[in-house]
Amino acid sequence: MNFLNNNIILFIVFLSVAGCGDHTDQTLSPAKDAHWVTVLFKVPDGTMLQPMQVMYRSDICKDTSKNSSGESYDIKGINGFKQAFTKEKDGNTWKTQIAIEGGGSCQWMLNSIKISFHINNSNPLVHDRNNLSTNYILDFDKYGFSDGYGTGSAKESQGDFVINTDFFPMITTLSRSGNEYVELFGGNVDSNQWTRRFNVHHINKILIEPVVHMDKIVVLSSAKGKPSGLEITYPDGSIGPVHQTIPDYEKLLSMK
Repeated sequence: MNFLNNNIILFIVFLSVAGCGDHTDQTLSPAKDAHWVTVLFKVPDGTMLQPMQVMYRSDICKDTSKNSSGESYDIKGINGFKQAFTKEKDGNTWKTQIAIEGGGSCQWMLNSIKISFHINNSNPLVHDRNNLSTNYILDFDKYGFSDGYGTGSAKESQGDFVINTDFFPMITTLSRSGNEYVELFGGNVDSNQWTRRFNVHHINKILIEPVVHMDKIVVLSSAKGKPSGLEITYPDGSIGPVHQTIPDYEKLLSMK
């Protein structure tokens, strides 16, 4: 019972309004027999885990949207907030738990969660560059986060599972704008093999164990002497074909 009470308190602490109007009851109150999901994330050295972004939907408390003609229509209510992880006693694993049946007067149901991390801001790679987050999304129902946040299309998954992804720091320099970005590259998410979005079913626990090869840096820059295209420089100094805009992940894996 203490386990349930502690988690209900955790939900209230991290609750914030996101849609549904000013008068919708955003309160979550999971029942004693609610189905809880445990999310474990093993944080790689040199990276920072962000609070988990949560979205609940309600068939009872409606929100409104508009079509291309400006006509309003009802949609499921939205209840979104961020929830912190807590560090486990041993190692660098962080944990949080979330109820699928959120309860409350709106009978909130878990729709999607987004787990994000990025390179530590203190890392020299981040200096004077935009530090982009790397994301995983778990969908428990349809119509979750409309922005895929660079995770790819949802892949069907049954039961508990572990995600192991090798990441490589990737620096992108755009000469026209002068902007520079740094992020963690874990394969072309347009490929089902490397997608980081999952439509989950019958799940109790998920463990995410990314591996970051911090010393294996890939650089993307505007191709010299070319009006368009990118020059991709791999950790070994080799340069990829100009027509490519995404690094060869298999090649990077061979260098780890």
